[in-house]
Amino acid sequence: MQKAKFFSALLFAAVAALAQSACSDGEPQTRIEAAQAMAEALGAARDRASADLAAQRFSALSAKFDALAPTPEARGADAEYALGEIGAQAMRLKKEDYYGSDALKKALTVPAK
Repeated sequence: MQKAKFFSALLFAAVAALAQSACSDGEPQTRIEAAQAMAEALGAARDRASADLAAQRFSALSAKFDALAPTPEARGADAEYALGEIGAQAMRLKKEDYYGSDALKKALTVPAK
């Protein structure tokens, strides 16, 4: 009887894990999630190699952000925080001269019109 309960619990956990992995592929599904992931990518830059990787991730997430449809919650406090955090990270990286990463500097520099 205990073996049956154990296997039942194990099966339930496996199905739950499978369902969760099917629902979340690790990529942001909303603009808020994309903005938060962009800030996290920038926050990971601590040297030239990690800055180059952050530039790649930031650029990919930026494209994802642009492709996602705006939602009402994207105008709320979470969005303001996430976008503010991107700005704070960008300022930190500028002070550090982008850790020597031309790719990161390019990703964070807004072209003049």
